[in-house]
Amino acid sequence: MGFLRAIFVRDIKSISGIIELINKLNPKCIAIDSPLQLPKKGFYRDCDIQMKKMGLKPLPVTWRYMKELTITAIKLRRKLEKFKVIETFPTGALKLKGLTKSSKRKHDLILVFSYILKKENIKLGTKIVFNKDVLDSLICTIAAKHYVEKNTDKYIEIRGEECKLIIPLI
Repeated sequence: MGFLRAIFVRDIKSISGIIELINKLNPKCIAIDSPLQLPKKGFYRDCDIQMKKMGLKPLPVTWRYMKELTITAIKLRRKLEKFKVIETFPTGALKLKGLTKSSKRKHDLILVFSYILKKENIKLGTKIVFNKDVLDSLICTIAAKHYVEKNTDKYIEIRGEECKLIIPLI
C-alpha cells in the first residue's frame, strides 16, 4: 500500500548505468525479466519446466541469446547484493491473462499498458515513448510491488531447486 505511486521510465543500455540509477533510487525490490540462474543440466531449469506445464513458454536458457542474457543478469544481480532481487517473466504474466505482446498493432499494446496502469492505480511520472520493453518494465514493477507488499493473492510464486520466479497476476 503506498509502495508505488508513479513510475519513471529510463532507457539505460549499460550495466553501470543501471546500477547507478538503482543506487540513486534505493528501491525495496528489483524485478528482473531474465533468468537469474543457468540450468544444472539440459535446456531448462526446474521452474521453467513448471511454467511449461502451466502453458507458459519460457525460452531455453541455454540458447545463445538467452544464455548471454542470463549471464549478464547473474552479473548484475551480484553487483546488487545489498538489494532484494527477484526474477519475473512479463510475457508469462500476459499469457496467464490471455494477452500477448505479439500484436502487430502498437495500439493494442498501449491498451494493455493503460489497463495495467488503471488496475494498479499507477500514474506515469514522466512522458514515455512506448514500446514492448516499457510494457515489460511495468509488469516487472508490478511483480516487485506485490512481492514486497506480500500480496500473495496478486502473484504466483514458482519455486524449484534451481530457481524462483514471481509472476504478477495482472
